[in-house]
Amino acid sequence: MLRRYLIQISLICFLVQPAGSQQDSSLQQTQELLKDPSKREQALQTPDAKNADAAAGALAGSAANKEKMYQISSDLMTYLNKESGGDPSKMMEILAEAQKNPEAFYKKWPPAQRAALEQLVKDMSKSGNGPANKNP
Repeated sequence: MLRRYLIQISLICFLVQPAGSQQDSSLQQTQELLKDPSKREQALQTPDAKNADAAAGALAGSAANKEKMYQISSDLMTYLNKESGGDPSKMMEILAEAQKNPEAFYKKWPPAQRAALEQLVKDMSKSGNGPANKNP
């Protein structure tokens, strides 16, 4: 049910993963980029990043839901940083695996992020944009 959203969120994280070590300042900058639409727009330079952003918008169904999706992605960066030990290569491995098995990735998320995604999906379903209203 959540598969499309999980894949999209992991793709967002994958594409904004900065080069270099994920130290505190780099992690903060990445999270700010995900939360701030104007900074995010400036960072969407590659075709893959632009496509991921467009797909997030189409999946979300509204600007508000898209922002919530990016907020969840931003919050997940702390988890990814912890899981990877701050190693960008390891983080990329985690996200590549998430693309293959989004459900396993989701089960490892902190409870607050799982709850946020579940609430987003419920809200989107009520407005006609949830997974029950999308083709598989």
